[in-house]
Amino acid sequence: MLQEPGGREIVLRDAGYRRMELRTHAALVPAWRPNEEAGFCCVASEEEQHFGPTLVSETWARAL
Repeated sequence: MLQEPGGREIVLRDAGYRRMELRTHAALVPAWRPNEEAGFCCVASEEEQHFGPTLVSETWARAL
């Protein structure tokens, strides 16, 4: 997702959305660091194992 300051937030708020959530993995620091800088906070994490090593899946959210 491309984060554009204000642009997407206005469209989502006008459509009635109050919150945006993103999913990533804890090990992918380059993926979650920009989200943190954009105001997202990690609200949940859980271990997952589908194929191979166990990963920590995270849900990040922020109000619109």
